[in-house]
Amino acid sequence: MQLEILDQLSAPGSSHRPNEDAIAVNGQTILVIDGATGVGEQTYIAGQPSDTYWFVQELQRHLSADLARGQPLVPALETACLATRDAFATHAAPNSVPKYAWPSAVFTAATIENGALALYRLGDCGARDLQRPERVFFAPTRLDDQEQTAINALRDEMAAGYSQATAQQRLMPLLRRNRQNMNAVGGYGALTLDTGFAGFIQKTVISKAELAKTDPRILLFSDGFDGALNQMYLSADNMDLTNALTKLRRTEREDANCTRHPRIKRHDDASAVLIRPTCY
Repeated sequence: MQLEILDQLSAPGSSHRPNEDAIAVNGQTILVIDGATGVGEQTYIAGQPSDTYWFVQELQRHLSADLARGQPLVPALETACLATRDAFATHAAPNSVPKYAWPSAVFTAATIENGALALYRLGDCGARDLQRPERVFFAPTRLDDQEQTAINALRDEMAAGYSQATAQQRLMPLLRRNRQNMNAVGGYGALTLDTGFAGFIQKTVISKAELAKTDPRILLFSDGFDGALNQMYLSADNMDLTNALTKLRRTEREDANCTRHPRIKRHDDASAVLIRPTCY
C-alpha cells in the first residue's frame, strides 16, 4: 500500500503574520500540524516570527528524524515534543513560563500500519473522505467544545457593542484558562512542552479490503480549512484545494464581523492534503 498525494496547500491567514501550520510528509506518514495562536503576555523565542511558528518548525524537524529511525507515530511525537522542550529550555525554563503561554499545536495524520490505513487526530483538525462525506472518522473533542464556547462569548461581547478587536481581547482570560488545561483531566490534548497528549489522540483504522472496495480520497485538514468543507466548496466532483481556499477567503472577507459564519478570527491559517491510499 502507498499514500499518493493528489493535492496539498498551506496558506497563512494573513500576509502580516507567519503561517503557523505545517504539512509534514515522512515516507508513508503524512501530517497536517496546526499551531495554536499564542495567548501569553510575551514571547520567549527571540528572532522568530512567533513562538508557535518556532515550535511547529522545531517539532517537525525532530519528528522527521524520529520517524526516519522507524519509530511509530505516537512515540515519535512524544520524543519530538521532549526534544522541542529541551530546545525551548535554552530560551526559557518551561516551568517558569505559565502553561497557557507554552507554544502548542494539534494535528491530523495518515499512515500505513500493518497493511491498513490508520488515521489519527488530536484536537480540532480533521479528516474527510470526499467520496463519502457522510462518513465520520472521529468524535468531537473537548477542544471543539471550547472553541464553540469562545465563539459564543465573542458574539456576546460584540452584541454588547464592542468592536471585534476589543471583543477578542476581552476573551483573553477565557482563552488562557482553556490553554492552561492542555493535557490535563477535563482539558484537551495538544502537542506542547510535555507528553500528556497521548491519551487524547483518536484513531481510526481502515482495512486494505475496505480501501480496495471504496477507493477513498482522504482529505487531512487544519481547522482553518474546515470552512471550505462546511460551505461545500469541495466534493467528489470538485477536489481543487486552491479553488476551494479562494472561495473560502472570499466568503470570510464578505463576513468580516464573523457573524454569518461564526468563528474567532476573520482568517485562520489553512492547510490541507488530499491523499489516495493505493492498494497493490
